[in-house]
Amino acid sequence: MAFPVKHGHPISAHDKAVLSQIFNPGFPAGDNEETTDPDQNDGALDDLNMAIVLSKGKGKAACQAFTQRGIIRRLEGDNEAALEDFKAAAHLGSELATHGGSFEPICCPL
Repeated sequence: MAFPVKHGHPISAHDKAVLSQIFNPGFPAGDNEETTDPDQNDGALDDLNMAIVLSKGKGKAACQAFTQRGIIRRLEGDNEAALEDFKAAAHLGSELATHGGSFEPICCPL
């Protein structure tokens, strides 16, 4: 199901879930079926990879993208790649990447 947005361009449920995670990083990923479907995770990873490329790995957008990509990779069991993403996000200032929301370090101190 697509949701209408400005100028009549539709936004998919997947895109809405990705945007929700990017703009609401305090909410854990995987709360619903939309964010746990492996096909949608692949699409989300593609979107996050593009965000990292477009931001040149710098700034708030990159910080959010690295954090979200790390969460997805961790959920998929790719802990080494997740750790690298969390390190990059922590370097850019992500408290979630550093503390994982529970204030237990995921990767490293700031």
